Amino acid sequence: MNHRQNGGAVTVLRRWLSRSLLVVVTASLVALIALEVYQITLRYVLAQSLPWGRDVSGLLLFALAWIGMPLIWLERAHLQVVLFQLRPDRDRQIARAIDAIACIAAIALAVCIWQAMESFRFIELPTLGTSAEVRFYPLLAGTLLLACAALLNLLERDPK
Repeated sequence: MNHRQNGGAVTVLRRWLSRSLLVVVTASLVALIALEVYQITLRYVLAQSLPWGRDVSGLLLFALAWIGMPLIWLERAHLQVVLFQLRPDRDRQIARAIDAIACIAAIALAVCIWQAMESFRFIELPTLGTSAEVRFYPLLAGTLLLACAALLNLLERDPK
């Protein structure tokens, strides 16, 4: 496979992953807003509340942050502060190094999250009727997707 074919496949994969992540983040935001409006309506109109509302809201908020992180990384839309101007080739090298570090750090963090999930497996969330490890699902998914996003950025950035 030559660089042109590889670049095309990576671009298509980046586009697909970016759109998929955008759909998930948008759905999480819409669900979070709908749940909060529903809870407010129940609380102030009917003087009732959802016992599981707070837990589900927290999971949706985690999903927004941790699934949004790889989307921002993939789109290269994170905040950047330019302290000094570098040559374009040097700038590309630094960007590749940062992507490599992010990929390795995300994999290491995923291992730590997996170990934490194992610790929380036997603690139950009574309002959801499931184990507390469910709180770590968005974190694990986000870190693994961050590793994929950094890897895709590494594969796409071909120094000339």
